[in-house]
Amino acid sequence: MTRTAHGPAAGTRSRTWAGWLLVLGDNLARSKDSRLLGCIPDTDLLGVVLRPIGQG
Repeated sequence: MTRTAHGPAAGTRSRTWAGWLLVLGDNLARSKDSRLLGCIPDTDLLGVVLRPIGQG
């Protein structure tokens, strides 16, 4: 996998390894996601957010 200092090279496709997930939050300034932590093991997944509490 070709990477730059901040992730995959622009315009390229990237993959994760089997058993690993790439997770992204919707708040760039406050999300602690794969941009900060890298890929996480799929065994660490607790669930999927369908709708945040207190919204919609």
